[in-house]
Amino acid sequence: MGYEDAARDVWIAKNEDYRSNFTKPFSQDCLWYTILKYAIDYGYKPWRALVSSGFVISLGYVLFAIGYRRGRISPTNQTGYRDVRPSPTTIKQHEANRPPRDQVKFNAFFYSLETFTPFLKLDQSTSWTPSSIFFRVYLYFHVTLGWALTLFVVGAITGLIKK
Repeated sequence: MGYEDAARDVWIAKNEDYRSNFTKPFSQDCLWYTILKYAIDYGYKPWRALVSSGFVISLGYVLFAIGYRRGRISPTNQTGYRDVRPSPTTIKQHEANRPPRDQVKFNAFFYSLETFTPFLKLDQSTSWTPSSIFFRVYLYFHVTLGWALTLFVVGAITGLIKK
């Protein structure tokens, strides 16, 4: 009858009440309800996962850009990658090693977006890979969060996840 916001608030309160009745804080149901609460508010606020996704993609952009500048992200295809020693005419230190002309140029934002979003292929992740432990571990974390948040967004928007 036009009270969609009030009805949504009632459903959210119902789930909050249900979640507060769990006696074991680390039970499977309690953990699942807690994740749903903070990720998408039990399926009634999918924009929360979208905002979180934007934050993770931005964080990835910054970290991957730093990694590239420090030489911690390298091309997957090392053949044809020529080593050019820095000379007085080299403007930036990270330009010392130049990829071949047919190598896809590294873009930290698109690398972050591609590795975060399932099924999105922009040829960044196939052409570039982290070469240090820190960036490799962060990449795994980044990809895992991408799958989880994307599934939450799709599930909430389609109505599959509503408690």
